[in-house]
Parts: sequence; structure tokens; C-alpha cells
Amino acid sequence: MRPRVFALLVAQLLVAALAAFFVTRLLAGSQEPAQAGPSAPAATTPTTEVPLDEWQAAARQRQEEAAQPPFVGTINGVTLGQGDGMERCTGKLEWHHDWRVAQGTAFDISPSYLPQGAREFWYSDPIPPIVTCDGRVIYAIRAWLVPEGKTLIVIRQSNPERRFEGLYPAHRVKAATVGGRPAVVVEPMRPDGFMSTTVVIFPEPWGLTIVVGEFLPYDETLKVAGSLR
Repeated sequence: MRPRVFALLVAQLLVAALAAFFVTRLLAGSQEPAQAGPSAPAATTPTTEVPLDEWQAAARQRQEEAAQPPFVGTINGVTLGQGDGMERCTGKLEWHHDWRVAQGTAFDISPSYLPQGAREFWYSDPIPPIVTCDGRVIYAIRAWLVPEGKTLIVIRQSNPERRFEGLYPAHRVKAATVGGRPAVVVEPMRPDGFMSTTVVIFPEPWGLTIVVGEFLPYDETLKVAGSLR
């Protein structure tokens, strides 16, 4: 398998694990989810080649960064590295495929900007992308495939303590203003997005909005995050 294709397949599995992590938290002690809808389209593998030495250098850098101390603490109202603070529903937990359930709520995900060629799919399939507790939306996720194997995910979750379990190298975690709002930005290893992940986390009155750009250029991820309201 070509290094470029292998790297992208690994990246897509890692991003899928992110969605699965949040869904698993919601599933604990709850009712079974609703029947799944249509399957997500298969991700297309990129045809653009990257020189082997460049791929190897990026892989070494990822390994080196993984060994560095992570950021643990609170920045711009978001606490990282101290467990997650997602709301645990003690009432009736239900799953929905119909995005009209989230429309008009704080959990509606409608970015006014998307990268060229972005194509939406259900990243959490077979788990529906919207979760309600006693009829109140507490979790929503939308995802897009972007040409050349890039992935974009936006998550909104009820999280009263605004705690996110992610561990990131401390030197890449920054306080920022994105789209005129305070945010935490985890800068990518490389600005062009190769072998890199950009994460933008907004503190919200009801929890967190999380934007993840996998292999997506840094500026593009920030532009999507800044277009959310």
C-alpha cells in the first residue's frame, strides 16, 4: 500500500474513533438507538502522491509529539485533559436521523462556509447523529469528506462543565479568537494539514462546539469554525 494512502486510511480511522467515543459515553445505561438510516458513502482514496521521505519525516514528527507533555488545565473557558464533562441523560434517551429535530436549537450545525467539494456523510453511522434527552437535544454531529482524503467533523454536545478529554501537546494548544468568539485551538503539526489534525473548541453556555479538521489545511479549518453560529 502506498504511504500516502496508508496514512489517510489511518487518519480516517482515528477520526471515526472520535465520533465513537462520544456516542459510547451517551450509550451507557440507555435505551437502544433507533434503526440506522442509509450507509455512509465510502471514502475515496486520494491519487496525489507525497514523496516517501516527506511522509517518513511527518510520521517521525507525530511520534515525537506523542511523547511530549500534554496540556492539562483550563484555557478560554475550556478544560482539557481532566476527563470529559458530557451531560449524562437520566431520562428518556432517543436517537434521530432527521435534522429538523435540531433546527432552531443551539445544536443546529449549519456552517456558512465549507471547503470546495465537501460532501456530507453520516460519520457516526449506524448510530444516528442527533441525541435527545426527554425531547431536548443534547448531542449532534455532522461530517464531510473533502477531496484528497481530508475530513471535517463538527460536534455539539451538552457539557455543563465544559471539559474535554482530549490530550494534545502543550505547545500546540492556544487561546484564540475565531469568528469573533473565544476558542481553544489545537494547531496542526503542519499548516498544510498533511499528517495533521486541527481542533477548534468553543465554550458555549450549554457546553462545547468541537471542530476537527483531519488532513485539512489549518486556515480552512479555522474558516469553517468561524462560520458557525
